[in-house]
Amino acid sequence: MTRKTKASARERLDAELLEMAQAYRGSLLRAKTADKITMRILGDKAPPKPTSLSPDEIRTIREDAHMSQAVFASVLNITTGYLSQLERGARQLSMANS
Repeated sequence: MTRKTKASARERLDAELLEMAQAYRGSLLRAKTADKITMRILGDKAPPKPTSLSPDEIRTIREDAHMSQAVFASVLNITTGYLSQLERGARQLSMANS
């Protein structure tokens, strides 16, 4: 096998592993395992993990967008009550597939 063929095969394998890690994250693969696969393949090129927002940051984003809680909640596809709880700090934002 030539170097070019080996590199091409490695690139295909890496692409398949990344696709598998994303497709099965949270179902067949634990999130931590999927993240580990992604980091091994992408290294420094991996997208950064999202950071949590404080209640004040959530409120500021909504107010800067000139939206009411009802409109902002609708855009985010969450209930107004949940958004209100986030802004008061009564609940923390839960991320799907985290």
